[in-house]
Amino acid sequence: MLVTVSVWPGTHHAEFMQSIKAVVPGARVSYRNGRAEVSVEDHGAHALEARLVEADLRYDWQTPAKGPPVADIRTRLARRVEEGVVKPELPGLLTAYQLAGLDFSLARSGAHYWWPCGSGKTIGGVLWSLAHEGPHVVVTRSAALFTWYREVRARTNVEPLVWLPPSLRRKSYEDVSVYAARVRTPFVIVSWESLPAAVNELALLRPNTVAYDEIHRAKSHKRWKAIPQSDGTTGFEKLDNIAGAACELSKLARYRLALTATPIRDRVRDLWAQLDLVDPGKWGKYWDWAARYCAARPGAYGGMDDTGHDNLDELEYRLRYVVHRVHPSEVSDLLPPKRRQVVYLPPSEQNKAVGSWVREMKQAVKAGGEHAMEVKLAEAASRKRRWVLDTLADAVAGNQKVVVLTGRRADVDVLGVEARKELTGALVHATHGEDSSEERDAICQSWLSAPAPAVLIATGDSIGESLNLQDADLLVVAMLPWTPGQVTQYEGRVCRLGQVRPVLIQYIIAEGTVDERVAELLLGKLPTVAALTGDSDVEALRAQLVGTDNQDGLMDEVAAMLAAMGELSEIVIGTET
Repeated sequence: MLVTVSVWPGTHHAEFMQSIKAVVPGARVSYRNGRAEVSVEDHGAHALEARLVEADLRYDWQTPAKGPPVADIRTRLARRVEEGVVKPELPGLLTAYQLAGLDFSLARSGAHYWWPCGSGKTIGGVLWSLAHEGPHVVVTRSAALFTWYREVRARTNVEPLVWLPPSLRRKSYEDVSVYAARVRTPFVIVSWESLPAAVNELALLRPNTVAYDEIHRAKSHKRWKAIPQSDGTTGFEKLDNIAGAACELSKLARYRLALTATPIRDRVRDLWAQLDLVDPGKWGKYWDWAARYCAARPGAYGGMDDTGHDNLDELEYRLRYVVHRVHPSEVSDLLPPKRRQVVYLPPSEQNKAVGSWVREMKQAVKAGGEHAMEVKLAEAASRKRRWVLDTLADAVAGNQKVVVLTGRRADVDVLGVEARKELTGALVHATHGEDSSEERDAICQSWLSAPAPAVLIATGDSIGESLNLQDADLLVVAMLPWTPGQVTQYEGRVCRLGQVRPVLIQYIIAEGTVDERVAELLLGKLPTVAALTGDSDVEALRAQLVGTDNQDGLMDEVAAMLAAMGELSEIVIGTET
């Protein structure tokens, strides 16, 4: 909701009035009869008033016009049940926090659900969509396309369409226009990866609602490319990327919803694109926002450095107006116990890594530090194969169902072959990114429906988000994630509504490898993320990784070990085999 304040600035306030859009990102200023009228969304009103008081300005808030009353979710669901859109039993299955979140979001044109993994975000997104008139669009990861499809078919009488690129379409596939003309309630599900190719077709649908599942996938603010003009000016051209396509889709819809368990995968700067997609233009331009909340400053080597954070209390206050949060404790009360265990593997228990790494490492170094980090993490994960196989043998002997997340496709293939050879009597599935999303989904469904003992081995990237694996007794994380977001996503695969048994999550750290450095990096990021997202469960993991009451003493030991190992670029990976 837009609110407006009348301001009477003096001549000495000219500099403040010129900078007001930077100190309150999203503010709009107009002048009339000697006064300024500053308009801002309701989430920015508190910040704007604080700045006006600091500047000693005379101001007066205008009374906003009241809109029509908004029907609550129970009323809307009852109407949809009567119309035959929603199945009668569904309203009675919703939790208190799901009902509260739906009511919160229906009062807004844009809202965010920051709900933990396994808390029922998918059905929340389905019902939020159907609480409005259609057509509806959902954007999700390719691995979750059929999860959404099944959820819509199971809980409603709506016939959804999964948008596929032309190369994957069969003869029976319907174009969106043909589908929309045939069904009563168009409901199109598209992957983030396919969005740039799909957005023009979706524009013809003219969606009334757009739900962005795992919206952190569109965290980039880079939607335009600067083009120097012949007259010396600079023009801009829209990039043909996910961020640009999502921005275009947002502007087509009237109502927008974001769903994520990990709004900040790494740094505060990740938030702006998510906020702007849900409320286009209402949070201001990126660099104004970054200057206020990311302490953006000129970088040491040119460009701007937006990796910091600032004014987090103010940002957190503003987020309350647009974000419905569910804390992990609210969900964990509905789930069986979850335990974490951090296992340190000494060099004597590590095997040689699979395959050739020197050539891959050289290529990663050329591509940049992040790529080198990932290669070294994957190499460390490959050293844990023998330990993982022994652990799987024990789990199978105990009639358990297990999920293993590792780093490279080659490791998945080797682990799969050796597990099938050694684990007689157990179903063993292995999958990675070379399998299509449909194939991965079918493998996960097969594992879910199988009786124990059963093993699913995969790369974290292929099934680490969106998929439901809530029938596990044990999750083994062989490749250590290096952002808090990956931690919560991985754990959320097995800790979900529908889980009926306790689950143990094991993080395996190979001593003397980059794993130990990444554990330190992860510890450094967790407090900031936990403070802003309110994720107490992340803090619980931090305590587990530290593993001791004497945290300062442990960190001194880690620092000494790192000094002995040298800088990250100097840490030597295993030799070729």
